[in-house]
Amino acid sequence: MKKYLAFIFLSLLTALFSKELYTNNLLKKINQKYGKYTENRFILLKKKINSVRNKSDIEKIETINNFFNKVKYSSDLKVWNKKDYWATPYEFLAKDKGDSEDFVFAKYFTLVNDLKMDSNKLSFTYVKSKKKKVSYMVLTYYKSKKSIPIILDSINYKALPASKRQDIVPIYSFSAKSAGLNRKSNSKFKASQSLKFRRLLENIRQEKI
Repeated sequence: MKKYLAFIFLSLLTALFSKELYTNNLLKKINQKYGKYTENRFILLKKKINSVRNKSDIEKIETINNFFNKVKYSSDLKVWNKKDYWATPYEFLAKDKGDSEDFVFAKYFTLVNDLKMDSNKLSFTYVKSKKKKVSYMVLTYYKSKKSIPIILDSINYKALPASKRQDIVPIYSFSAKSAGLNRKSNSKFKASQSLKFRRLLENIRQEKI
């Protein structure tokens, strides 16, 4: 049963990665629900995506990181009236606010789905801020397995190598595959988080806005 469920999840993930996120149909739905002003944010994102479609990974990362970091930070309690909610990139950009996980997932799926970046080069990483004394999620990019990762953050807006981020301490990392499978080898990743990640994938598939 576990192998079957893993197969189903990986099939869903593979199918989702091949899907372009910001389609014309999605823009129409955004316009109908939120209006032209909100739709314009998605149109601008599409322009940013097109501007770096054939550029290097670093140029893609910097462009997408800079775009989403213009969104306002806000807690799930204030935005969704929930203690912890993982929003789709659509919900995040439409609301124009969200917490660290929302920044990370929006950047990740935009890079992987629309800019066709290798998902194996990207990881979700929880870190602790030495200054703010809080834990939060960042996106990490590895050019190769032995490379020093580049940190895509929602607190420090610049995409910088980990060697220049002495202000944070890594707690644990996980990939999209391990997140959905909740592998025992990743003891710090909770089953409840795995469930939230699978629900996030389904919400993205259904273009939840």
